[in-house]
Amino acid sequence: MAAPGMQAGGMVGYWKRREGEDENDEGLGQGLLDPDEPLAHASGAQEPAWLIRFRAALVLLGSLTFLASTSFIPVFNKRLFAKDFHYPLFTTSVYLLLCVLGGAIYFLARWAVGAAGRRQTTPHYATWAYWRNVVRATWLLGLAFGAKLGLTNYGLDLVSVDYHVLFAATALIWVALFGWVVLGERPTVDVSLLCLSMVAGQILLGLQFQKESSASFLGLAVNLLAPAMQGVCVVLMRYTSVLLFPEWMTRHRASLRDVTAAPQCLMEDFPETFGFQVDTLVAYTAVKLLFSFLACVPAALLMEGVYADRPFWQALGGTDARALAVDLLIGGAVTFFLQASLVLLSMVSVALTLGVLGSFKIVPQLAAGIVAGTKAFEWSAQHVAGVLLVVLSSLGYMVARIIKFKRSKQQQ
Repeated sequence: MAAPGMQAGGMVGYWKRREGEDENDEGLGQGLLDPDEPLAHASGAQEPAWLIRFRAALVLLGSLTFLASTSFIPVFNKRLFAKDFHYPLFTTSVYLLLCVLGGAIYFLARWAVGAAGRRQTTPHYATWAYWRNVVRATWLLGLAFGAKLGLTNYGLDLVSVDYHVLFAATALIWVALFGWVVLGERPTVDVSLLCLSMVAGQILLGLQFQKESSASFLGLAVNLLAPAMQGVCVVLMRYTSVLLFPEWMTRHRASLRDVTAAPQCLMEDFPETFGFQVDTLVAYTAVKLLFSFLACVPAALLMEGVYADRPFWQALGGTDARALAVDLLIGGAVTFFLQASLVLLSMVSVALTLGVLGSFKIVPQLAAGIVAGTKAFEWSAQHVAGVLLVVLSSLGYMVARIIKFKRSKQQQ
């Protein structure tokens, strides 16, 4: 059975392929197109003025929010776990549940405001069709993300952090591979080389092996599977955005001959207003994390509960409940912004850009850890070279997209 929102015969609302044009080699985040040229698709709708003007700003906002929040969470969790409460899966499960509750509060507030204004029609977020489409689009991604969280933590129990970080460097390769197969993204040779250079930089940062000289086959297999799952999640995020947001926003133009089935937007019967897109961003984030919570909770109960030397429910009784609750609320709020920023980026950029950003995050995370005193950087030639490769490759990726955009503009 075909996945929801997929049809083998065609793709409603998608652009016709331009002759001789590499369709997936867009500008950085697909946001560097001609701002004076509105986009139209099969339904006749054009890219609205606000998106034409602020698309690049949205990419920048999403990137900065993601990098800031993903740098804050590890430092914050380190502080939380230092309080004799080292339960990462349980903590993450609570964060996910709080994000779901935050989404519910958002829509309840929207309903209350509309009721006070005596609305005349039923809003889209109060219809079965709207939530059915959101669930159809997000359930697989949510389960995959929750499974990835459990797999990552299980992998850390089998090998040292050094091995885990080393294998995590392969995530960008998986993003490129799955993006090619599922979305039809075709990076150019220079972009491919830049991605390999970034992976090499991450490997240099992970090559330490001070804690152990070998690992079991199971440990190696699980820690190789975890970054592959990361690649699946990144590509599914982009795929889900294509299902939930209009073509003029996603600009997804994958060729039918390159994919076995083309995703079709599920929201074509709803108004394509700014408010609707914001609501769908929140709904996407909340429902995705609901399924992630459902997938992550069993792993938390087993690994940090039933089979733990000290189950998390015993640790809860020996902590300051008020302080823990405040910490969990803060972590949940930051997690929501982190996940929402990823949704925003997946709306306006290709999967490979998300993968590059996910690889680059190691640099601000390292900086945040050094500032907070939770990490120490070894100023060896190997590690300095690793950081330089990651940073310069990321900048090179940006420059390559800009150059490609300018060349395509001159050829028009």
